[in-house]
Amino acid sequence: MYDLSKKERDLMDVFWNAEKPMTRAEIIEASASRSWSINSLYLLLNSLLRKGVIETAGAVRCGKGFGHTYKSVLNRGDFVASQVTDYLEKEADDSTVRTVAKALIESDRVSAETLKDLEALIRKRQKMLNP
Repeated sequence: MYDLSKKERDLMDVFWNAEKPMTRAEIIEASASRSWSINSLYLLLNSLLRKGVIETAGAVRCGKGFGHTYKSVLNRGDFVASQVTDYLEKEADDSTVRTVAKALIESDRVSAETLKDLEALIRKRQKMLNP
């Protein structure tokens, strides 16, 4: 599981919305609605690097020197899945699992194609549990 603070999750949103690795200046520019100072951003980036959710992707020319570029090592879906799975494995009983699955399946954001994929995953899991 990735235990991220609210500010770290906000910064991850910037990475997940980016199309390429970003420098600190690009991160600040892409997150104009947030008030991160250079020092705050530096601390957040180092924390995310230590937690293994971002990595340095190279270096680019920045002014008179070079600056690192950073990118996410996991996508938003993998992050959310890890959060839900970790919670369910530690805290939830079968009833909670059923309620969460029902809510996800009944969401308006779930397509017919996704439901078909989920049905196949359920059948495969049932075969594993009931050989």
